[in-house]
Amino acid sequence: MGQLVGMGSPEGRLRERGGVARRLLTLGTGVLLSLALGLVVSELGVRLLNPYGISYFRDTNRYLNEAILLLPPSEVGPQSRIFQNLPDVDLELQTFRFATDDVGLRAPEPSVSSLGDAQAELRVLFLGDSVTLAWGVDDEVSWVRRLDREASSADGRPLVCMNAGHIHYTTFQQADLFAATGAFLRPDVVVVTFVTNDVLDDPYATYLQLRSKLPGSGPAPSGFEHVVARTKGWFWGIRGLLAFRKLTQWENEPNPEGLTYRDHPRFEQGWAQCREGFDRILANCERLGARLIVLDHGTPRVEEVGDWCEENGVPWYDLTFTDDETAQGIRLSAADAHANALGNRLLGEKAHRALVDAGVFAPREGSE
Repeated sequence: MGQLVGMGSPEGRLRERGGVARRLLTLGTGVLLSLALGLVVSELGVRLLNPYGISYFRDTNRYLNEAILLLPPSEVGPQSRIFQNLPDVDLELQTFRFATDDVGLRAPEPSVSSLGDAQAELRVLFLGDSVTLAWGVDDEVSWVRRLDREASSADGRPLVCMNAGHIHYTTFQQADLFAATGAFLRPDVVVVTFVTNDVLDDPYATYLQLRSKLPGSGPAPSGFEHVVARTKGWFWGIRGLLAFRKLTQWENEPNPEGLTYRDHPRFEQGWAQCREGFDRILANCERLGARLIVLDHGTPRVEEVGDWCEENGVPWYDLTFTDDETAQGIRLSAADAHANALGNRLLGEKAHRALVDAGVFAPREGSE
């Protein structure tokens, strides 16, 4: 007959501790599984509901990862373009489709070209950033495509509007792109759309950040780092919410001292680069026999742009939204301040009036 082991004996205490450990392990596993399930459910809910339009952050990353050619370091400097749109892109994003033609211009369909006989067409090349690109809406409702479809040339030739907008582009990057493609595209008119970020952004810093994410650009990640990176990719919805929170905190920061764009730490350097970009675009226009027109979408207004245009005899037109237009709901979402379909229609109307005044477009029938 075996000896009974009492709970007060050493063997009993060990057995009791083992039971407690198993219960704690079971409880901990349950808690972790519940947290993981809750995280997955939250992620799926965020993706489905897309609160505040946070898909903007994912779509921007997909554009940078799948729709551009990042130029090699030997071709990139602080005053050159950092990338360009790939040709023949067909990218179905969360809320719109992005396609480029056979030279990397935004197009209704990939791989096609709308260019014909340069002598027989009036070609208008639109240079700019995401405002020109019309980020967030399908090409058919973008303001450049509206002009291409609805406007007519003042001299009666068939009109071709070429959209060379790129996310994160500044004026000196536009100058670099124009220098590389102008002789091929052969525009009669070049329209630069300026935004305040042309002065305040640092594209070269963006380039270095993008380069650092390329495979083989740094030390090989450890197994744990690789798992963390993959896990972050799965939870882009929750990460978008965090990015939106950070964005709104920055936008709502008080400005008790009444600082202006001139107080920005990058203004002096940024405006010097921007001015040089304008100079280069103008010189290239003169070489190609093309006219230059500036549409100013800067908010707040950078007065130096208008001064440069006046000094150089370049037509300048206001492309900003009025307070009444903004009140109509022209933003894509709380997270994405780009113009929606209505905003693009308003931009198209403003640009049409400007180009009629400049003698590029014919007035619409019935207009004064």
